[in-house]
Amino acid sequence: MKRFISLAFCLILMVSLFSFPAKAATYASDYLRSYNASLSTGSRSGQLSLSFSASANDSMASIGVSSITVYTAEGEYVKAISGSTSNGLLASRTYSHNGVYSISVTPGQEYYLCLTFVARDSYSGDSKLYTTNTATAAR
Repeated sequence: MKRFISLAFCLILMVSLFSFPAKAATYASDYLRSYNASLSTGSRSGQLSLSFSASANDSMASIGVSSITVYTAEGEYVKAISGSTSNGLLASRTYSHNGVYSISVTPGQEYYLCLTFVARDSYSGDSKLYTTNTATAAR
């Protein structure tokens, strides 16, 4: 009986060890190799400054920030911004893209951003959500 209980315990332990995915697999992407962003106080009154970077495993048809949602520090929705090559949030036919983007908001208030990073080739693509730190808009 002792042997049976020991064997059952070992079997349960083995199954539990291999039934959870590795943390690295959760963040793995066939398209986006890395992405990062930082929010800071802008240089003019009512401005925030977003610094961002994204890199891919191969040359992409489109890479960068496809959308920005602005929230107050308390979590209230303020506005949404769509990324494009014309506003500098997206780049085309490249391995990586980085930049600085200014956002106009109410001076002196704290905000954070929810970004959608994207990398697309001619076949498919991938997107990842990213939440920035909070920053105060310039007075």
